Amino acid sequence: MIAPKPAWASAMLDSDRFAFNVGVSSAPSKVRLTLVHVRREIQVSLDVAGAGTEEDLAACKADLCEQMAHRLIEVNHTEHGIGHFARLLRCEYANRLIQVISSYGRCLFYSKKNDQVAYLSYDHRVYLHDEGTGQRIEVRAGCPWPGFSHNGTIRDLVEQLRNYVMRAQRLDPVYIGIDKLHGPGNVWGYPDDQIRLCRQAAMRLPVLGAESSERAA
Repeated sequence: MIAPKPAWASAMLDSDRFAFNVGVSSAPSKVRLTLVHVRREIQVSLDVAGAGTEEDLAACKADLCEQMAHRLIEVNHTEHGIGHFARLLRCEYANRLIQVISSYGRCLFYSKKNDQVAYLSYDHRVYLHDEGTGQRIEVRAGCPWPGFSHNGTIRDLVEQLRNYVMRAQRLDPVYIGIDKLHGPGNVWGYPDDQIRLCRQAAMRLPVLGAESSERAA
């Protein structure tokens, strides 16, 4: 179970946040495709054969859009709208948080048996692809989640990730290894050094908001 690549091309080329141009290349018999994020003024270019087919052009556009997505993610660019591209980008960040959580402590969201990490996908709705059962679960509050491998605490976290993808509501950092109300430790059961590293890595992603006074205190 490997997370498929997002359909960046359809999301970007249909968005007014991007400008796509075909121009002259310095290379012989080639044209230069350019994609610009209008607000950030981030630009990527690709030189392609000038006599290619429509299928070739579509493939080149897909490559160009994937380059743009990687460039935006490198600089932690965030989108706060509810358009298709904005939600795809936030879903990518949410999956990076899942990867972080699966890399420390008890490795939540990772199945050793299946050698798989859970991931989210967005197709007008948010779905969790469970690492243990392989089930594709629509993330909806108040509904059964058949095939979900975790408890209510992790379900709450996944619902928060869904809200981030759909509405750009950043997560409170307290959700990353919730501290026990009584006694030391956290409800995930991560050792102290591992939960500290996990939180540090998570805070480098734009998924999380400001630290709440509950933990800061």
